[in-house]
Amino acid sequence: MDKLEQYQIAIKQVLTEYHNWVSGATNLNDESCLVFDDKNHHYIWCFLGWDGKKRTNNIQVNIRIKNNKI
Repeated sequence: MDKLEQYQIAIKQVLTEYHNWVSGATNLNDESCLVFDDKNHHYIWCFLGWDGKKRTNNIQVNIRIKNNKI
């Protein structure tokens, strides 16, 4: 397993743990969402929801691997 694969696995593990932890909360108005793009090395944890008639998208964590660096 090369360094890039190790980074991808670690990032997905940590973000998934946070997502699962937060998703267990009963007082959330927004939905916790994970976006994993292994091809382009982008990893996002965000909240999606509505504020009245307006759609909301709040990015909590945005990670990108470029040149084998996070």
